[in-house]
Amino acid sequence: MELRQMRYCVRAVELGSMGRAALDLDLVQSDLSQQISRLESELSTRLLQRTSKGAMPTEAGLAFFREAQLTLRHAADLGFVPCTRALKPASRCRPGRRFHRS
Repeated sequence: MELRQMRYCVRAVELGSMGRAALDLDLVQSDLSQQISRLESELSTRLLQRTSKGAMPTEAGLAFFREAQLTLRHAADLGFVPCTRALKPASRCRPGRRFHRS
């Protein structure tokens, strides 16, 4: 499991759409879908229920979403990952700084 896969899944849940998440993350939708599918395979569980109207988390997906948000915030606090737009627009996280949604 990679932090970027967690970030992708979190963004898809937040936006409720694979297409909108892909645009927000500057990815093509097929790449986003492939990464989330790899994550689901690795975890041996479906995280998102994909429909023509969007993407909704499954029960396991909702639990993963909550834990992934915390993990990503901790990683950002430690400076391991760039902040996502959901945490802080257009900046890099620095150790010791906390970022919250506005």
